[in-house]
Amino acid sequence: MPWHSLGTLTPTEEWQSYPVDVVDSETFKVIQHLTIDPFNYCWITQYFPTDGQTSFRRIYPNLEPRIITLSVPRDYRLQGVVTRTLQIKRKLPYYPAPWQIEIQALY
Repeated sequence: MPWHSLGTLTPTEEWQSYPVDVVDSETFKVIQHLTIDPFNYCWITQYFPTDGQTSFRRIYPNLEPRIITLSVPRDYRLQGVVTRTLQIKRKLPYYPAPWQIEIQALY
């Protein structure tokens, strides 16, 4: 099963969506690119077009790739709703620092 990139974003104070939607995958690799520690964290969430955001998780700055699981809520899965968009948002207040986060889905 290969990893597929959903894109790379720089966290800001507004929610940003990764350009590639997720279809049924629940396992993700978080790869961060940073030159200095931004002394903060960001949120990652799943955005479902029918009802909005679910499954908020914190992502702390780290140069080591990290595997996370974001499960599709049971009610959505029973309805066949498995396509969603991952979003990130930086926690405020923050010290501006170069920080990019790539998300890859396992298919």
